[in-house]
Amino acid sequence: MRLTQLRRLRLQRALTQQDLAQRSGVHRVTIAQLELGRDGVLPTTLRKLAEALAVEPHELMGGEAVAEAAYPSSSVNRTGVAEPVFAPARTEDLTSMMEVADWPGVDQFLIQHPELEPLLSAAPRQISPFFPGARLQLRLIEDPEYPDDQHLLLRILATQAGQAATAQLRAFDEAWWLRNAHGTHGLLSIDMRRV
Repeated sequence: MRLTQLRRLRLQRALTQQDLAQRSGVHRVTIAQLELGRDGVLPTTLRKLAEALAVEPHELMGGEAVAEAAYPSSSVNRTGVAEPVFAPARTEDLTSMMEVADWPGVDQFLIQHPELEPLLSAAPRQISPFFPGARLQLRLIEDPEYPDDQHLLLRILATQAGQAATAQLRAFDEAWWLRNAHGTHGLLSIDMRRV
């Protein structure tokens, strides 16, 4: 995820990088790196910058970044054809793609972490070639010892037998999930259960 509009929005408000750093609490060097196109901004940094500039987080990425995130050149399916990794979606659309346990909790979590929505909307399409017809369940997981430690779990309910399902999960991980998991910063995990 690149913040392609960060510099433009900062200059529109007549702010220097140092001014924005003081307003947002984000180090000036980090702001400079992000303006130069560094990839992989943390969700907390994104929110701080958006608040300091009085914009929504997605506005920092701009149309080009959304298009780039939706169609990165490195996503190639089994036939060798590039296809979208992310697809734009709203949280309401997730219920049409997967079973959602504790919808109010999941919805509130996604409001706090909107950067997960594109990945969640893309996951069913990416999972399908490896687990045809599998149901997907999304739930909010809380650590009982640390109530503030929450994350989403997307579970694949696989119908394949034992080692075949495990091999498919490994193939899915290598083909898509491992390239995209780092962007979730531990806020989303995907696992598989045989049914």
